[in-house]
Amino acid sequence: MKAANIGSFIYLGDNLKYFIKTYGCQMNEHDSEILANSLQNMGYMPTRQLKEADIIIFNTCAIRKNAENKHNDFRKSKKYIRN
Repeated sequence: MKAANIGSFIYLGDNLKYFIKTYGCQMNEHDSEILANSLQNMGYMPTRQLKEADIIIFNTCAIRKNAENKHNDFRKSKKYIRN
């Protein structure tokens, strides 16, 4: 894979995929959009399939207990583990 500089981002190549799961408030949604744009600038494409993802990001709120509980339930379900 050949890396190339694109502004302040490093383009890592084609066929890389990311998955972002957001829990919490509108600010978390906004932060996830910023993360997604940054990843796309580096050559990543979004996927809805966890098993396809090269990078998985859980963006949750440390202030709202409900968001933390949802994240922990998802993590414990092991739906994100590759076989």
